[in-house]
Amino acid sequence: MRRLVAHEAANTVRRRLGAASGEALDALCAALARGEIAYEDVVAAAIRLASSEAVPPR
Repeated sequence: MRRLVAHEAANTVRRRLGAASGEALDALCAALARGEIAYEDVVAAAIRLASSEAVPPR
């Protein structure tokens, strides 16, 4: 059951990031490329970004 929930959570984050403002995610990626933020911090910020986005229709 845990794997099923984790899998669906990952799918939800993926969908939400795909629907998120490109500018926000692009800014995170640019900061990572410039070495201004650690990879783990970018991942955490991307999850927060996905959590704040509206759920797109399935």
